[in-house]
Amino acid sequence: MSLPTDIEGIHEEKWTQSPALRYATMHELADRVAMLKHPDSGITFHRAKHGAKDDPRGAVTNLFSRFQLEKKLSILTMPGLRWAFERTLIEQREVERIFVAGSAEWADGKIRERNTHKPLPPLSDCDMLRRTYITAIERNEAIYRAAVRKMPGVESNLKQIPSPPFATTSLCTSLVPRFHRCTFEDLARFYLGRNAYRFDAAWLDFSGPLIPETRQLIEKMWCIKKIAWRLVITAEGARWPLGDPVRTVDQYVAWIESFPGKRLHLLRYQDGRTPMVQFAIEQR
Repeated sequence: MSLPTDIEGIHEEKWTQSPALRYATMHELADRVAMLKHPDSGITFHRAKHGAKDDPRGAVTNLFSRFQLEKKLSILTMPGLRWAFERTLIEQREVERIFVAGSAEWADGKIRERNTHKPLPPLSDCDMLRRTYITAIERNEAIYRAAVRKMPGVESNLKQIPSPPFATTSLCTSLVPRFHRCTFEDLARFYLGRNAYRFDAAWLDFSGPLIPETRQLIEKMWCIKKIAWRLVITAEGARWPLGDPVRTVDQYVAWIESFPGKRLHLLRYQDGRTPMVQFAIEQR
């Protein structure tokens, strides 16, 4: 994917109207046409209306709040289009850092200034107070492009950064240090091969069922503590791949409960017409 070196053009009205096409190459345009005619599970999921996820999302936010962990938190997330969880988490955990910065860029992109006559330091000078290091990933190119304009901090600060070997594109803002276009599977294989790489926590918010390879990688990441504190998994509980021994929600739950650690919650809910399962565990 070809993003411009000067990212400021992303804020123009033309980008807002067609975020997936503004900087697309001919190959990317052809891919987009193919996705519109034959959308994958991610596109289909984001086209649908979702009204039942507020409570599950709130439960996850509570698990990672500053009241649960005062120290710095590195977390892997899957933001989708709206970044609803990430916005709430940043606002909840980054209060001191935002207010010390004075001219504070909030997760909703609005600027709120303190009443003071002293010069206000830039937000970047307050990184010593940062509590939250988000690594966000998205595999689908069209969703990635559209999600960029909703990324916390994008209104005033968006940069392209060097991509790690498992990603094709990587961006950052002052509020989100890393947003990679990649698959979870590629990221997991990379982290499993390097001793120094790990996350404190992860919310793996899948829009479809988990295939066997994905489940194996999640299990490995958890068992060797590449996710060192808490893990939340959300997945669809309806369409199970053919030939997969895990074919029911109960079997899926049994698989997750086999993980070592303390179970924090298990939620079953309907997202539109889709049955979903969310499971949270903590390392002992």
